[in-house]
Amino acid sequence: MEESVIFQWSVFRSLLAILQWWGFNVTVIIMNKWIFQKLDFKFPLTVSCIHFICSSIGAYVVIKVLKIKPLIVVEPEDRWRRIFPMSFVFCINIVLGNVSLRFIPVSFMQTIKSFTPATTGQAQKSSI
Repeated sequence: MEESVIFQWSVFRSLLAILQWWGFNVTVIIMNKWIFQKLDFKFPLTVSCIHFICSSIGAYVVIKVLKIKPLIVVEPEDRWRRIFPMSFVFCINIVLGNVSLRFIPVSFMQTIKSFTPATTGQAQKSSI
């Protein structure tokens, strides 16, 4: 019985995480499109920088203040060999996504971004 409750809780948490990811993703894309179109803001790198600063503050609060997630200590060699390349690709992805919002509709951006969980999940499964 207890295993069933734990399984149900993990399914609920997974669904909640997916809904949060989707909701925040849609909100940020629509907000960015509004900033670029309605405010005629021409600096997508600035918007990306603000996103990264907000993410850093959020991570600091979760790790240091609320202590919800533990701080993971990473060896300096692994930072440059593994983490830096992924961080760089992620950064380029965010910047190019913000730049592209000036030229494509939000619906197209959402369609492309909706493939992220499926493609990253497949990549993780195949690398194991």
